[in-house]
Amino acid sequence: MKYLKLLEQFILEKKPKGAPDFHHSDAPDAEGRFRDLSAKDLAAWLIKTRNKDVQKISAALNQQIVFHRGKDKAYADKMERTRKEVYKKLDRKDLLDKMNEALNESKVSYSAVVLDKKSKEKLLNMGTMQDGWEPAATHMTINTGQLSDPSMKGKTIKLEVIEAAENEQVVAAKVAILDPTLQVRNRTPHIVIALNKKKGGKLSMGKSLEGWVKVRSIILSGEIKEIPV
Repeated sequence: MKYLKLLEQFILEKKPKGAPDFHHSDAPDAEGRFRDLSAKDLAAWLIKTRNKDVQKISAALNQQIVFHRGKDKAYADKMERTRKEVYKKLDRKDLLDKMNEALNESKVSYSAVVLDKKSKEKLLNMGTMQDGWEPAATHMTINTGQLSDPSMKGKTIKLEVIEAAENEQVVAAKVAILDPTLQVRNRTPHIVIALNKKKGGKLSMGKSLEGWVKVRSIILSGEIKEIPV
């Protein structure tokens, strides 16, 4: 095959012009320390042997995480705890804050206005559920991940149903947000009312619906929540 070089060709090939020379790491061999030391002791050893160089320390930890994440989650988690200890010992509050922020964000799947029971019933009563369809009418998505404004969490929001659309997979209601303080990233704020899972219906399909038509106004109410992964 012309796109693949034989191993012998690759070995004998000259280094490309401008390519850096290979250098072995000047850090001492770990000799089992990553496995045997506690997170605190490993952090102290890394700081000492890498001369407090955060980039070198992170590179060493990242390598361990990549090699073990799929095989030994406990080991990979220990490397992350070690990283946190390194930041603490080096008084890198900026890096600690970023790490904690990323950790919290990864635990939130999306933020939404979650409808109360009465509002859900109002939506489901807009039509008759056909055979093979399943009710949804649970929430209006605000954005993926955490709320951009944490102070909005727990706030009650009023929504007005203004239009509806459907296809063979989903039925949804387009809503107007009756609170100007809530900013939504979705260009078409909507709530999926029902799904036909037998035909592949998914909640995410609501934003792709076309042919919206005006319907009788319905006022809904819900609480802003962050939905965990």
